[in-house]
Amino acid sequence: MRKTLAKLLLSTFAAFGLLACDTTSGPEPTPEYACPYADYTLTGTVIDADGSKAIEGIEIQLIHYGDLTAYSDSTGAWRIEGRVVCGWRDSLLVTDIDGDANGGIFLPDSLLLNPRLIPPNRPHDKWYLGTYEQTGIVVTMKKNP
Repeated sequence: MRKTLAKLLLSTFAAFGLLACDTTSGPEPTPEYACPYADYTLTGTVIDADGSKAIEGIEIQLIHYGDLTAYSDSTGAWRIEGRVVCGWRDSLLVTDIDGDANGGIFLPDSLLLNPRLIPPNRPHDKWYLGTYEQTGIVVTMKKNP
């Protein structure tokens, strides 16, 4: 009797499990679990503390996203572009990675961002938020005493 009852319950639960998988609601199944994602575009320059000189060779990284990293060029300019999935951070980590080669050893720093969200202007899925953009970011580096 127990085996029969167990088989009956197992069959019933299996049938309900299959019925719960609805893939006929549209042309493509809608994922139940997903992560929002957004693109980032950040641009700026790196200068020394007194504002007299652009600094080359500084690493600028969107915190927690190592693949969203840029390096300042000879004019101090840098640009980060990329996509962040399942969360984003609004801080930059700034590090001198070349030692004395850029005229001194500069202290690491972090910088809070205030990017604006530009909603998408093209057809998109419901998880795409658009582009977070901030331009003209000035990173000021202090020399290590």
